[in-house]
Amino acid sequence: MAQMKTLVRAATHRPSLVYFTADWCVSCSIIQHRIFADPDGQVALSKLNIIKVDATKATSPLNTFMRQMSVAGPPTMIFFDPLAQEIPGTRLVGEISLQEFLAAANRARAAS
Repeated sequence: MAQMKTLVRAATHRPSLVYFTADWCVSCSIIQHRIFADPDGQVALSKLNIIKVDATKATSPLNTFMRQMSVAGPPTMIFFDPLAQEIPGTRLVGEISLQEFLAAANRARAAS
């Protein structure tokens, strides 16, 4: 958890997106195409510090970290302000639409 705060704080003046994903996650593949490949999604992503957490292999440190972050599994997106505080109302879990992502990203930027 301390390392995450360090990563998030390194992105001064920008909100951060911590994205839990996995190779075996079908919804993650859909999100990759629906959000990460979309031009509007790319614009929103360019304004964020993106930290991808690969949950493909369940290791003890990863499981501990996910419990600390209250993440049940991928896909989960958590937005943080530059002080490494989770921005209320922006956590996205499961398969989401581009509009849901853009709304959360806009709230994250407005809160920073």
